[in-house]
Order: sequence, then structure tokens, then C-alpha cells
Amino acid sequence: MAKKITKEFYVLMDMNEEVSNSLGYVIRACGKHFFPQTISFKEWHKSKKYPKKDSEGKNMGSSKIWYKEYQEEIRKGLFKEVPYLDFWHWQIDNCFLENVYNDSYNSLYVGLEEDTVGKMTFWQKEIQEKYYELFYHLSKDGWIDVRISW
Repeated sequence: MAKKITKEFYVLMDMNEEVSNSLGYVIRACGKHFFPQTISFKEWHKSKKYPKKDSEGKNMGSSKIWYKEYQEEIRKGLFKEVPYLDFWHWQIDNCFLENVYNDSYNSLYVGLEEDTVGKMTFWQKEIQEKYYELFYHLSKDGWIDVRISW
């Protein structure tokens, strides 16, 4: 009779949540954390005290008129837009052994070796260091088997 092999997998989304909670900001959208002097479209709209609908009857989220004005003020240098910083997208390209798919299993690198993950920017390094701190002890040479589901 064939022997059943069992393997332990960690839930990636739970790991991400633990890292976010430990750092005190969401690692999927951390531009404002690292660049607090920037402004988002929503913050810009609120500062303008615009009504709920633009002159075409569109709300803030779908108003081409207001978004065009927002982009024009950015181009004029009146303020800086919040940069899009999503650790998950960097992680997909740098920390998985294989291509990432929904409802799959993979190995995630939680170490700090740049030979493995490549050069990190300051914000990527801060988050990867937290992965190291929280999960390296569970790994095999920096690699953890994970279940990916979104």
C-alpha cells in the first residue's frame, strides 16, 4: 500500500495580514505610509469640497472631469500623488519559487539574501525584514510552503 505523505502549508493571506498588523499599515497599499506628504484622488476631491456629482452627473470615482483636473494639478506641481506601492506585486516577481496562481501551492522566500530576491528598495526591504522576523524560524533556508488563495 502506498504511504500517504503530508506536508505543512501556511496560508499566505494570513501571513500578509500578520505582517500588516505588525507593521501598522497595509502592505498592499502602503504609498501613503512611506510618502505621507502625498495626496490621493479621494483626499484631493474632499479638499475641493466638490458636490457628490460632477456637472455630467458622475460621482467622484467615475468623474473624468475631476480626475482630469486632479492630474493637471499634479503636472503643475501643486502636489505629489500617492505612489502605488503594493508589496504583493514585488513579492510575486521576486519571492516565489514558481509562477503564482489562485488556489495553488508554492514556496515563498522570507529571507533577506539579495542573491535570491534581488535588490530591494527601502520600503520593500522594511516589509521583507518583517517577513524574516515573523516567519524565518518556520522556514527551510528561507523558504516556506504556502497556500495561495484570493
